[in-house]
Amino acid sequence: MTSEDGEANALNRLGKLLIETLKDNRLEAFDELCEGKRTDAASLALHRALSEHSPETQNLMRDCIADAVIGGIHDFLHELEDMYRYDKCITFTVDGFNPFEISDGLYAELFSEHGWDARFSKYPTQESILQKYMEKYGIAFPEPEFDENGDLL
Repeated sequence: MTSEDGEANALNRLGKLLIETLKDNRLEAFDELCEGKRTDAASLALHRALSEHSPETQNLMRDCIADAVIGGIHDFLHELEDMYRYDKCITFTVDGFNPFEISDGLYAELFSEHGWDARFSKYPTQESILQKYMEKYGIAFPEPEFDENGDLL
């Protein structure tokens, strides 16, 4: 295995861990609450409250949870990277590789059709969730604006 393969495997391992434990596990827990599969008292109370809402509203709630979790992972990774690069107070390795050194931005590894969210989650990606609602309500991404030199504002 080449060093590049090892680096890619390390990033994939980190991404898979984050997506499966922080996104998929939480969405699965929400689904179990909606379906009444959890039997502790607090979960039963939440199930009753969720049961008062339509399946469409429950789906909206799930989509909001997914968006919030991915946003939280993004912010966490961004903060970790700042602590590594600027404050010099944190580092870690995955399979012997420093993820901050092999990625040009860990927080960006989440996104795109090749990102961690798309490759490792069993649920829809944040991009597809947001696109669904933007299309439903006729909202488009704003066109980028440029200055007189052609630089993005």
